[in-house]
Amino acid sequence: MSKYKLLIIDDNWKARQLSYKLVLENSFDIIAIEKPEELFLQIQNIAVDGYVIDIVLNGWTYEDKDLELFHVLDAIGTGKPIILISDQYLNLAITPKLTSLFNRVLKKNFRVVHFLNWSEFQIDADEKTISDSATLTTTTKITLELDRFIKETGAVKVADKQDVKTRDFSKEELSQAQEVRTIWNGVITDQIRGMVKEFNREVYKAYEHWYQYPLDKHEYQHFQISKWNVLAPIIENKKLLKDHVELDHLKSEAGLYDFRTNTWFLDDAFCVALRSRFKEEEGIKRSARLFFFHETLHLHQHNLDGNKAQGIGLFPRVIEEADYEADIYALLHEYWFSHSRDAKSGFESNRFASIVECIINTMWAFDDRGVDIEEIEIRRFNRYLIWYLIWVQVDRADSSSEIFELLANKPIIEYQGAQTIVRNQRTYFNLRKQSGMPQFASYVAGKIKRASTQYTDQIRKGFKHRDGQCIYTAIESFLYS
Repeated sequence: MSKYKLLIIDDNWKARQLSYKLVLENSFDIIAIEKPEELFLQIQNIAVDGYVIDIVLNGWTYEDKDLELFHVLDAIGTGKPIILISDQYLNLAITPKLTSLFNRVLKKNFRVVHFLNWSEFQIDADEKTISDSATLTTTTKITLELDRFIKETGAVKVADKQDVKTRDFSKEELSQAQEVRTIWNGVITDQIRGMVKEFNREVYKAYEHWYQYPLDKHEYQHFQISKWNVLAPIIENKKLLKDHVELDHLKSEAGLYDFRTNTWFLDDAFCVALRSRFKEEEGIKRSARLFFFHETLHLHQHNLDGNKAQGIGLFPRVIEEADYEADIYALLHEYWFSHSRDAKSGFESNRFASIVECIINTMWAFDDRGVDIEEIEIRRFNRYLIWYLIWVQVDRADSSSEIFELLANKPIIEYQGAQTIVRNQRTYFNLRKQSGMPQFASYVAGKIKRASTQYTDQIRKGFKHRDGQCIYTAIESFLYS
């Protein structure tokens, strides 16, 4: 039987690690955070089944501020079981701190499932020293709580998840991944930098707003509202002139972006998934341009750098608005890029549709790990719905003016009926568990529409099984039936 995976957060780990290991190692896979500066990055990047956290984190600071338990709980969220430990319960009980702790846990619905005294670990460690087969009370308590969580939520042990990201890739797949990194690096160092230089300040002086450069007057008239006027031109982001993609395969699992070195990291799983969705090199290049155009607005305009981005996933509606602005920003610059290199003139709906399709397929490359999707961030779920809805409408559009009017006004489409989970400072839909009657509604062009259960089930199944055509068909039927 596979083991549960626990993350231990204890300021006194060095002194306590022998007891932790004696008590827990035979029954759990354990990881410990030894330095406070590693805390939030580890919480965000390491998948675990539960947390063991010391209530008092003496001497731990982060960005020159004392770290308290609730900084840690806020980072973890409500998605996974939390076991709190301390050897200071008596001191805490004398002060109002323990009562305050209980109240805040209840108010924010953190999934604190047990309070353990450190003396219980010490007793079990002594028992383990005497007899390797001793029954350990703390181990039993933690296991029971994790078993209960699995049963109640339908969650899957981290060790049992068949995630393509952790599997071994074939030599051919690794070669394809490296090809994707090389292509994306070439796009940012050659094409993107060339565009930024082409959009020089002298050229921009002739225009009042950023969208007037990539679009003709009859096209940009729909964007002449304050929401779009406030966005900065692409030449304002000097970081694009320094950015590059890490080509070292072994270093590419480190994350997405290093602000200190202006380096983008593309892991093997993403690259393999992207390569499977784009058979031609031009599709991979377009996905890179759209990605970098999107991210440059987040980093430069939205100020979503390393510090401000921490925990932003807790606010899916806020990031949904920022994502849509960034998507439109990327789409219009890509429209200009492809249009300026294509001698064809006149309206072609497939030109727009191909860009929208590329946006969606690039999104899927981040989420498609080759197995059914059990959980998906709500911000991403909504972003998919918005762009499938736009894709359906673009396919039926009769003019570019109709499309630009559509793009300038973000449609609202909202799904209800999946259980909500907060974990690692991000909010997710649990696609395994329903919550009430599944349904969704849209607000487009001044009209509200609500969907029947039939369409709702199609959409949920489409996401769960990574079936984009199923989602497209459901939304098309919803809009036009």
